[in-house]
Amino acid sequence: MLNPVDERIKKIVVVGLSEPKEDLKCLFIGDLYNFGKSAEKYQDEAEFIHVLGYDFFGTKQATTSGGLWAYGYTDFPKAPDAGKINASYDRFVEDLKKMKFVDTSSPSFTDDAIAAINMMPEKDDRINCLVFFSAQRYTASLPHIYPKNKGIKRIVAVGYDEPKKNLKCLFIGDLYNFGKDKDKYLDEAEFINSVGYDFLGLTEVNSTAGLWAYGYTTFPASPDLSKFTGNYDKFLEELEKMQFTDVTDAMTTTRAIGVLNNLPDGDSRVNCLVFFSAQKDTKYLPVLNPRNKQITTIVGVGFDNTDLSTVVGSRGVAVSVPYYYKDTDVANVIKAILGTYKTTPKPTTSTRRTTTRPKTTTPKPLENLKCLFVGDLYNFGKDADKYADVGVQFLFYRATTTYGMAYNDQEYKDRKAHIN
Repeated sequence: MLNPVDERIKKIVVVGLSEPKEDLKCLFIGDLYNFGKSAEKYQDEAEFIHVLGYDFFGTKQATTSGGLWAYGYTDFPKAPDAGKINASYDRFVEDLKKMKFVDTSSPSFTDDAIAAINMMPEKDDRINCLVFFSAQRYTASLPHIYPKNKGIKRIVAVGYDEPKKNLKCLFIGDLYNFGKDKDKYLDEAEFINSVGYDFLGLTEVNSTAGLWAYGYTTFPASPDLSKFTGNYDKFLEELEKMQFTDVTDAMTTTRAIGVLNNLPDGDSRVNCLVFFSAQKDTKYLPVLNPRNKQITTIVGVGFDNTDLSTVVGSRGVAVSVPYYYKDTDVANVIKAILGTYKTTPKPTTSTRRTTTRPKTTTPKPLENLKCLFVGDLYNFGKDADKYADVGVQFLFYRATTTYGMAYNDQEYKDRKAHIN
């Protein structure tokens, strides 16, 4: 504690000084060699560098400037140029647009790139950071990144690999095996809603989804593979059509499997099937074995504790889900789609949920919600800026109680009318 002996010192001010921000001057080095002549894979790599650069230039934790160089099948010069490093994100993006595959007869190898980096001029203070990308699998023979420029204090090596997997999943709903019980089909649709929400929100894969249903429905006799979407809202629009319709010739589970097995071979619009069925007796059902060999992921979801392991056969994975499902059941289906769930555990206890919405999956409800949002324009006093931060324009109402401000009757009625 500061406690001066001199009593004439009446006031003490302590100023806490923070350290200055770090000045990062980073050269990003792209790999245009290790995917061979696959131009699309280099585009995916460039997109990753684009996202990384956006976050780098936008950070508040350091003063940032950056530049780009690339090696391999490219028109970039054989050696990096520190003069390209600048504080402009827009200029970084312009350079990144040049990072494209060029079918040259003399590409530079990964070890050539490392040698060029190591030979960058000493005492060049325009650079102090390297971010090196490479998709080379076997690295034992590569030289170390050890620049003779000792001003380069930070080196980040990014081991880049294959682009994200593309999962194009057709969800197949069961509108047959609950007979004419409309409510049970609605519950099944809610479960598909939860799975679809999580699936389309995945970040580790590129996910798109389509929907088809069999049974008591007006869905077409064969899936429409042109309606795949990566947008959850559009998927939900299709899901809302999955309702019981009392048709005279409802498609059975057997017929539905036959349709799926006969999807055209070589059609790359679909590579994944998520098949829902509540049929209890499955021993006479055919195996789900599509002749379209593009379909490499098959998941059989046995709704209401059905076991579909014999239906999906050797090409698929079966997951049993109780009628009163839990959040873990949604997660198990997602794991099966991703290939990280290989066995069917014992079904969770089929007890009615205390809530209709899982704790970690929050898809939009199918019902129409009309909500009144009530803002607090009292507890920050007359500090207009704080109210603006929460999206409300501050008005000087007459304070009444600790619960808020006194709203003008007509204004309140006008606002209320907006949600009626």
